[in-house]
Amino acid sequence: MDVRIIVETTFEHGTTKTHRLGRISRTFRQTKPEGFGLLLEDAKTMLWQLQKPV
Repeated sequence: MDVRIIVETTFEHGTTKTHRLGRISRTFRQTKPEGFGLLLEDAKTMLWQLQKPV
């Protein structure tokens, strides 16, 4: 499983900027229902990526 998290910001004058927050990859064996969650390490990295442009 491969998940990409992207945030798009649209400004008042119509310009859109894309911010790639991160990518989560899980092997097929980990894609059981309990394997779909967000790990703390993944969340910290994405939060840091989100705070940079904000």
